[in-house]
Amino acid sequence: LFVHGFPDYWGTWKDQLSAAALAGYRAIAIDTPGYGRSSALEAVTDCSLISVTDMLAEFVSKLCPRTPIPMLVGHDFGAFICWGVGARYPDLFERLTIINVPHMTRFLEGLTTWSQMRKSWYIWLFQLPRLPEFIMFREDYHAVRETLRTVGAQPRKIEDVEEHVLHWRSNPATVTSAINFYRALGRGLWGINTRSWGLFAMMQRILKFFTGGGFRAQSYQEIVGGTALQLPTQVIWGSNDLALNVSMADPPLDLVPRKRPTIFLPASHFVHWDLPDEVNKILLSFLNEAV
Repeated sequence: LFVHGFPDYWGTWKDQLSAAALAGYRAIAIDTPGYGRSSALEAVTDCSLISVTDMLAEFVSKLCPRTPIPMLVGHDFGAFICWGVGARYPDLFERLTIINVPHMTRFLEGLTTWSQMRKSWYIWLFQLPRLPEFIMFREDYHAVRETLRTVGAQPRKIEDVEEHVLHWRSNPATVTSAINFYRALGRGLWGINTRSWGLFAMMQRILKFFTGGGFRAQSYQEIVGGTALQLPTQVIWGSNDLALNVSMADPPLDLVPRKRPTIFLPASHFVHWDLPDEVNKILLSFLNEAV
């Protein structure tokens, strides 16, 4: 089961779907809740860790009611969702693969550094009302086109970019949904670094208070129930990621005790686009590994 992030839709996984199917697996890529042709998530609270992981768990329970899914794969914010659902609902899956997103505790720690703060400037922008949506809609999703064309190591095919834009255009309400994930992050609904009073953690506390969430800060671990993620976990990381510091790639051993060594590839944030054959080999090797 593949879960995409921003600004994608299910088709970002086409190369991986083909490889998994040819290897004999039933491969499914969803439009992440609130994206593409899924239902819009109009309230910021609908995009909280608890709400979204509950949605995905309900879907998986109906999809495979009797046996766990062999592997859950997530990229970008979809990987944040996978970290969370894997921790809260480990019985639904046998393994977890994360592509270019750190464990949330690592990310919140990283946001105490100026280096990562600069790279995550867009999260601050997305806290504003209306302006992010205006930028997204402007000139027929020009910002989406430019992101998809330029962020990878190789320029994306025009037809692939336009297919992405078509999905945004088919359900304009999901623009707000996609941005609401970052607003939920900014309001502490995916956890707050309770050991730091850095700028980002301070912003989270302030936004949480003024949006009715109270002033008490909850850490990511509190939200997921305080337990470590028990699934065998593989992280694949494009070492040329411009949005995330590579120092955040390796998850903490105490919270992910069954992690495999992180695999670094010479690729961008969209490593599954840049090096699909290499990524597919890693996924299939992990699938064939006894757990």
